[in-house]
Amino acid sequence: MASGGRPRDAIGSNRADRREVDSEAVRRADLVVTDSLEQSRLESGDLLFPVQEGVLAWEAVVKLGAVVAGKAAGRRSERDITLFNSLGLGLEDVAAAALAVRKARQQGVGTELPVLAGR
Repeated sequence: MASGGRPRDAIGSNRADRREVDSEAVRRADLVVTDSLEQSRLESGDLLFPVQEGVLAWEAVVKLGAVVAGKAAGRRSERDITLFNSLGLGLEDVAAAALAVRKARQQGVGTELPVLAGR
């Protein structure tokens, strides 16, 4: 169980019928953040179960992009327990890959594969 001031990340479950954290862990979180509310409503057992049990309301879940952009409050104190529920969206994978390729090209490292060269 996470104590005050500890972040908790749930990144492995992306099915509606599975979860990594129980409803008590979600209830104890001062802030629940996800990378996509839309996807969470479809496939995040970590959030779907607590919502069905009345432990969590969708209105209380904050999008990561809103926190990063300063449009939503993040952690308010050192004692806050945060829960980040990552679904591993394909767009995030593409952005990370593009950054890695750009950095590799700048540093002159790696080997470009013929199928990807020049793209």
